[in-house]
Amino acid sequence: MNVLPGMRAALLAVATFVGLQAVPARAQLVDNPRNLIKAWQEAYASRRGDAMRRVYARDAQLVGVRVKDPMIGIDAIRQHYERTAQGLADRSVSVSKLQFAPRKRITVVTGFVEMKSRTKDGTVGSSPARFTMTIIRESRRQWSIISHHMSAFPQ
Repeated sequence: MNVLPGMRAALLAVATFVGLQAVPARAQLVDNPRNLIKAWQEAYASRRGDAMRRVYARDAQLVGVRVKDPMIGIDAIRQHYERTAQGLADRSVSVSKLQFAPRKRITVVTGFVEMKSRTKDGTVGSSPARFTMTIIRESRRQWSIISHHMSAFPQ
């Protein structure tokens, strides 16, 4: 559809008025457990806590490598990922030795991760860890992490 430049703002205003607003990140469906692991890697690398809304269930819990108490609920998890991203120029995570134990509505995934980071001053870090994720099928086309536990890899 070809729209005149002056009409673009008017169409956007009408679309917003009738409820055709931009779809939030949660609406970007993750259709299977393997794709959920990839989406989690991308969200982690983004350094944005809101990106985690796409991969974690609303009532999920996360036990991180360097935290005493679990984070419970998407807001606590979002804040955790935002806090751990402060001072970083970039970060990434690679996964290996994945094992999937699928059931009809739940899949348990275990494996190894290596979390890499570079601070704004150029310092490079790496943290190997083991992880377990319990992934639930929330709808026909949406899988989410309901429980995520990470532990330091024995040296």
